[in-house]
Amino acid sequence: VCVESVVRRKITETQTRKSVFERWENVDGIFELNHADSLTGKHILIVDDVLTTGATIIACASRLVEVEGTRTSVLTLAMAD
Repeated sequence: VCVESVVRRKITETQTRKSVFERWENVDGIFELNHADSLTGKHILIVDDVLTTGATIIACASRLVEVEGTRTSVLTLAMAD
């Protein structure tokens, strides 16, 4: 488990009462990569507690695809209605 390579740099409001568009806006640009070279060629698993629109996962994964040779998978524990 690596908790240092992707860092949330922007604190945002809760997503719970936001529209789909507002959720995407809320997470735009919130993640940064640290030590990206240590991720080169890795298969990375993103774990998220609840999937609603996928905005947070996409925001995170969009940074990871910047690293050469990475593959990304997602594990979600629950899905919102």
